[in-house]
This record gives sequence, C-alpha cells and structure tokens, in this order.
Amino acid sequence: MKYTWTPAIGTDVDSIVNMAQNHFECEIDNIFTPEPVTYSRNVLLAVVNQFYLPTTSLVSVCKDNNKLLAYTWASSTERSPWSDDNMVVVRMAHVALDLSARDRIRLVTDMLEIWERFAYFAKTTYRL
Repeated sequence: MKYTWTPAIGTDVDSIVNMAQNHFECEIDNIFTPEPVTYSRNVLLAVVNQFYLPTTSLVSVCKDNNKLLAYTWASSTERSPWSDDNMVVVRMAHVALDLSARDRIRLVTDMLEIWERFAYFAKTTYRL
C-alpha cells in the first residue's frame, strides 16, 4: 500500500464526514445521534484553524490515489485537570475498515507519530 499523509483542506471535509458516518453507525448508533452537518461544520472549522492558527488544530488525511484511507483530528487548546499546561487531545482517529489489519495498525502508528510531532510543534504536553 502506497499512501501519503497531508494536512486536510476544505475539499477533504466531505470524504472525512463520509468515513466518520460509516464508523459512527457502528460506534455510537445507540448512544448519540450523529449529525453530518454538525460534524462537517466542526471539521471544516478545525481545518480553517489549522491554516490560520497552526499550533491549535491538526487535521491530517491519509490518501492513496485520492482515496481517503484514514484521518485524524487533534487539538492543542485544552488543559489537563492537574496542570495549567496545554496538552494535545485527540478528537478523532478513523481508518478505512476495508483495509487489512496490518495496514490499519500501520496507519494508527503513523497517527501516534503525527500527534507527537504536533505536540512538539505546538509546545504542549503530549499525553495519550
């Protein structure tokens, strides 16, 4: 599998929301009511913040020939309850469910590295 991680842009939002909808159907179906318009708005705002305030928001997409394989969304604007230090909080991490287990693990491992680099870039405390 050949793929590339890049910062998300506005045109990625529809693909992100579609992937999330597939995950939400099996993850939160009986707990919360997913609202695609709300999710789309929140992801798009994170993408805009990533562009204008790059140390506050991270939305990265992984693609192979323009097909979305995975994405992650993190924020560095929250504080831990035990300190006034900002920390990176992962808001979402999804991978395509039709990939092999090996490929999904590889993509999640990539996400861990992306979150860590973002934390150093944003000068926050990195916590999983």
